[in-house]
Amino acid sequence: MRKPWMRAALLAFALLVVPGHASAAKIVVDAGHGGSDSGAIGVNGLQEKTVNLDIARRLRDLLVQRGYEVVMSRNTDDFISLKGRVDFTNGQQPDLFVSVHANSYFNADARGAMVLYYDDAYPQSSYPASEEMKALTPESRKLAQQVLDAFVQTTGLENKGLVPSAVYVVRMGTVPSILVETAFLSNAADAELLASDSMRQTMALGIARGIEAYISPQSNVFPDLRGHWARDAVLRLKAQGVVEGIGGRFEPSRMLTRAEWATLLGRVFDLPVAKPAGSSCAGDGTVTGGVYGDGGGSCGAAGAGAGAYRDAS
Repeated sequence: MRKPWMRAALLAFALLVVPGHASAAKIVVDAGHGGSDSGAIGVNGLQEKTVNLDIARRLRDLLVQRGYEVVMSRNTDDFISLKGRVDFTNGQQPDLFVSVHANSYFNADARGAMVLYYDDAYPQSSYPASEEMKALTPESRKLAQQVLDAFVQTTGLENKGLVPSAVYVVRMGTVPSILVETAFLSNAADAELLASDSMRQTMALGIARGIEAYISPQSNVFPDLRGHWARDAVLRLKAQGVVEGIGGRFEPSRMLTRAEWATLLGRVFDLPVAKPAGSSCAGDGTVTGGVYGDGGGSCGAAGAGAGAYRDAS
């Protein structure tokens, strides 16, 4: 039995305990623009929406090969509103959001790659961010830096740096989010690169390497706890087998259900296996008589702390 002070501490913590199965890190890949929104038009006539979708598809394939779960906001030439993209992403409950774009500027000499992210150190009153994205500033910045570094190293393109931005898709979500500006369609040399199948593949590879540097496919132990004050304590309790999660996530702000609370009590107090009223356990652990009538229940499965709800998750 655990010591009383330890039991009390664990009970006071009152954590989520419904078991779940480990899953691959999940990423939403967003191909910017689409449908009636062509995006920028290159000096060579190339439409940004076409470039974005092609690179996004290549990125998806590379990430899947590496073991990630990938969902695309669009896989065809369709128009999706900015809000629609964020709503879709939130509904997917991913670990990351990465939007793929090509750049354009009035100065045709501008070329190179940059990565946009929301930074709460530079808020814009006219474009408020979600509370989640404000808190996720350090993680979004870290993701942006990892992707930018890998991208320029892989492609050889000029590094235009990180850009704190209030664009909708990186300020209104609930997970670390970035927007990659691969190159400038307004620059002749960059536009030529963007028209190349081999360079598009290289660009996708650079983004994939950056994502992998930030989060490995199977290292997403409770990704929704990144930056949370309770993360270290939760991970310690997980290592001890006291808490688990739901679908690879922990959902720290969600209320406990009665079933979860009962499961927590069972784990913390090492409660003995419960027997149905009026029944007895045979030597092999099966229930005889009692409320089940047919004696088909199992003493090892009825009411046992962690096991009682394992199949319900």
